[in-house]
Amino acid sequence: MIAFSGIKAATACARPSGLQAPEGASGRGPGSGIATAGAQLPVSRTAALCPVSVTGGQFNFVGVPYVQDAAAAGAVAAVSGTTVTADALAAGDYLTQPHSLRVLNGEAAGQTRKVVAVSGNDITVTSPFVGLESGGVAEFILFAHPTLASVFGGSNAEVEGKGLLTTNASGTADVVYILSGGAFTPYFFREKLVFEPASAEGWRNATAGAAGDPDEGGAAIEPGSAVLVEKRGAGVSTLSVSGIVNSTKAGATISEGFSAVTQPFAEETTLDGSGLADLLNIANSSGSSDLVYLMDGTGNFIPYFFREKLVFEPASAEGWRLATAGGAGDPDEGGTVIPKGAGILIQRLGGTGSVEWLVSEDFGS
Repeated sequence: MIAFSGIKAATACARPSGLQAPEGASGRGPGSGIATAGAQLPVSRTAALCPVSVTGGQFNFVGVPYVQDAAAAGAVAAVSGTTVTADALAAGDYLTQPHSLRVLNGEAAGQTRKVVAVSGNDITVTSPFVGLESGGVAEFILFAHPTLASVFGGSNAEVEGKGLLTTNASGTADVVYILSGGAFTPYFFREKLVFEPASAEGWRNATAGAAGDPDEGGAAIEPGSAVLVEKRGAGVSTLSVSGIVNSTKAGATISEGFSAVTQPFAEETTLDGSGLADLLNIANSSGSSDLVYLMDGTGNFIPYFFREKLVFEPASAEGWRLATAGGAGDPDEGGTVIPKGAGILIQRLGGTGSVEWLVSEDFGS
């Protein structure tokens, strides 16, 4: 895994309409193109292009709030463990490129699971949905995960147009890091030399990067995730992130270990206002709590945790604290701002499962 120091958060675009707070917060913190076998579900899909400011000569943590267009939609006929049976599922390849199933309505609305198998109308996902209604009550969509090519472009002209520097070597090109399995994997867009064939151009793993290496444009980015962008040169420039707007309740999955997620609100929030204290493991020490890493003004990851007061301590002993301090009398950090669209790194304790950070409206364009 690359070091966490020297990484800055990027400033992302806003949405004219604000988002609602995550449902269930206790107060610790303030279709077109969709294949259906039956009737078209009422899902509006809007393409978006979001400009973010990035700084040269350093890492930038860039949120990826968008998805790819829905590949299929339907209603849930039955549920058994991790298998969801659709009323009718259009034939398609939902496995070669990673896909997820997102519930559109009902108690499980917004919950999203990666698809691991499809057989007829049966869709198997990574973990069971919570409160998913069957009998045709709940509706869903299947969508491909965002990729390097869908977010940043698949040709040299597209990638440069989005604001990334392309060259024929990873050491001089901008590098995009995707978090997977607890480590960041680096990619760059290789610009072919004049004498090379067209196949020599495209996304490459930065640890390889030769003309004949595999094209990595299909490298998947988890829905609601964030990426690191190592920007060459100096000064501030604009990087455009593209995709399809989430027009239903959506957010990000926070899994055991490290998760890179996009701050899902359409406006800046704070640690108190994020609702994360209601989702994460909290205790009276940082070593027994989930950690939230935010960026400070010097470009470093700063770890925070929500301190739960002991029974004999005053109310002021509870709240967000720096993980490097964390005492009952240390300053409350709940007012720390999380910019709109910022990337956030969350470290979740092992053996505690995953949670979903959901909001009630789309991030916006």
